[in-house]
Amino acid sequence: MVEMMIAIFIFSVITTALFSIIPALYKIDRYALQQTSAVDEARRGMKTMLRELREAGSGENGAYMIELAMPNELIFYSDIDQDNKIERIRYFLGEISTNEIEQDIVNYDDGGNGVVVFSDFLQGDLNGAQLQIGVEGDLGSSNENIGLVIDGNSVNSFCTQSSSCSDCTGYFQDIKTIDVTEYAQDDYMEIWLNSSSRVNDFCDWQHTNHSFIGNLTLSIDQEVTGFDQEFQKGVIEPSDDIIPEYILDNEAISAISHYIQNRVDSPTKSVFYYYDRNGDEVLNTQDNLEQISLIKLKLIVNVDSGTKPNDYYLESKVKLRSLSLDDEE
Repeated sequence: MVEMMIAIFIFSVITTALFSIIPALYKIDRYALQQTSAVDEARRGMKTMLRELREAGSGENGAYMIELAMPNELIFYSDIDQDNKIERIRYFLGEISTNEIEQDIVNYDDGGNGVVVFSDFLQGDLNGAQLQIGVEGDLGSSNENIGLVIDGNSVNSFCTQSSSCSDCTGYFQDIKTIDVTEYAQDDYMEIWLNSSSRVNDFCDWQHTNHSFIGNLTLSIDQEVTGFDQEFQKGVIEPSDDIIPEYILDNEAISAISHYIQNRVDSPTKSVFYYYDRNGDEVLNTQDNLEQISLIKLKLIVNVDSGTKPNDYYLESKVKLRSLSLDDEE
């Protein structure tokens, strides 16, 4: 009886241990399969992007081959489907939303001014904001000009002596694009256009007897939370207009790879790094797009960052106009 009880006890211990180990082994095996699949998916997406970058060129609208170069977003132009049309390609980590808000300022007074307010435009983390402004009106003389004030700060001016504006043109002129990221951080911008005293109210384009019109378009790039582990691709085909356009609402977005951990740990590890021909990193990229000669891409893959093995790093580099790959780690 004693021997039987000991045997039953030993059998129970072994059985309990086996039933505890088997689920853990299945979990490890399932994780390994998922990790392998995620790495393969990321590798395919990376090679596709590098191939497209190798063929980068000017857009159908004459735009430079690189439109935007940010740590977690890259926009460039390339014929990715060999249809002799250059597409606008956007690779980005997370759900990055590009919005445009347009408003006009119309003034009917001699030497008058006007104000518009942009607010409640942020839904996530701001990557950058640009304000495009064009003006029209009685602006043909050197003493007829318009000053731009943002949140109480004098920022720029339009139709100064060097701008060669004309009176009542019937179209916007002296169009300028200004980086307003620092002003947009608080989700609010108050913008004033102040005309000089000689800007008079005798123009009739769109509005009768106006002194000037200001056309303002605010473009906002922001990361919306909830998709920060997806590496995605957006494609816009050019329009069939005489001067082709890339309409943002027509962007087709697809997920290239999942389980990307670049933004999970602190500090954040960027996806894209940019270098000039001397191998020096280009930091202020938006002001130095033409200096970018080499782009490094880093993707950190892990289906569960809290589970061993450690993160898998995929790294590659591409030179514009010629492709160069480093070994993967």
